[in-house]
Amino acid sequence: MSATPATISALPPCYPSAPSYSVEPAPDEKRLEFSRRYHSRAQPTGNFVKRTEDAAVVLLEQDDDAEIPVYGRGASIRGFVTIDQDRELVSEVVVKIKGRIEAMVSEAGAHRQTILDDSHTLWSSSSSRNSSVCPGAVPFVVTLPTHFKHYSPTGARDLSLPASYELPNSTVPGLFLRISYIMQIVVTRVRSQRWNFIAKKSKLVCVPFKYSPRSQPAAPIHPVSDFFLDIKTMPEEFRQIVWQLTPRPKSSVDPLDLQLFLPASGVFALDDTLPFHVHLSGPRASLRRFAPASVSAAAGDESLAVMLVRQIVYDHHGQRAARTMPIGHAQLSCCPPQPGVAPDGDGSPASLDWTGEVRCSEQTQVASFMAGSICAQDFFVVQFRPAGCKTSQLYTTLRFSLPVRIVTESWMENSWLR
Repeated sequence: MSATPATISALPPCYPSAPSYSVEPAPDEKRLEFSRRYHSRAQPTGNFVKRTEDAAVVLLEQDDDAEIPVYGRGASIRGFVTIDQDRELVSEVVVKIKGRIEAMVSEAGAHRQTILDDSHTLWSSSSSRNSSVCPGAVPFVVTLPTHFKHYSPTGARDLSLPASYELPNSTVPGLFLRISYIMQIVVTRVRSQRWNFIAKKSKLVCVPFKYSPRSQPAAPIHPVSDFFLDIKTMPEEFRQIVWQLTPRPKSSVDPLDLQLFLPASGVFALDDTLPFHVHLSGPRASLRRFAPASVSAAAGDESLAVMLVRQIVYDHHGQRAARTMPIGHAQLSCCPPQPGVAPDGDGSPASLDWTGEVRCSEQTQVASFMAGSICAQDFFVVQFRPAGCKTSQLYTTLRFSLPVRIVTESWMENSWLR
């Protein structure tokens, strides 16, 4: 029995037309939640060309004005090799991808480590089915690995390939560091077709490239309008770190409590502006040593410095060395009430508050990384610089640091990075 088709008993009711829409709220409306759209980086469409006397390498999907090819995590290197002369003598075309770490530390010597050494045969006369003559253009697609094997006395482990990086000795005295990658095209020829067993000769086309893997935090930085209010209403958006300024033995000063408030994630991008709040509390007499002398002095307060600091650590076969360098200085302001300390009630509790923002300098181009013997770790540093040099001698330390992770990209919803 065949099925009887359904009949439409009535037309759907008429609805009013959809209202006009605007991405911005009307005067009587407000945003309850806002999610940024996913923006992917446009794929470059240009070519990068490196020529020699009788061969050339053409790399696809590069910026037109690129001085050096750039590839991300697990990227595919696409291109072709063109050969103009003596193609009948070519016996093999090979592409090699190499990466290495070079480091030299004044107290630990020099170190060189190969982190990538892949080889791929693009064409071979012995395995060619169509012709024994090398074609004029040999295409290739080579996928970069994402990890390398690091060997140490404790065993082997897989680590992510670090980004291209160079730290000249002039930047940090006593330390030179370079992480570099290169692609080599090897064209091998026989000296004659008849005497192809005689020693062969090879020519190289070398193309250094920049390896730039992208990374982003798992959560965004919540915008701060009023730190005191935001910490109370949205405590989950902030991380509180507590330290103590401990007096030295036989010192006459009292301990002071230091609190630092940062966005909760602890992971920040190179271009992110990182808000923070510093709260110092304790007896008024001891706290006075850290306060600006006047309200006018508070605007240019130098009693507190907040910065991002990168530490480069070299650790190889028991030889260890470390260097630190600032990668971002904060802009600070004192929170009202102004921290002038009154002379009355020296034993009563009081507090000083600073708020500010910090971001990486434009010269900082690489995120935090761990590459076996070389590690680049970043820290959020709070350092007090009281006007009287005697104050610095009264406490065990006036410098406090917190490890943070720097990534390449700001948070973006529904993004896929390479």
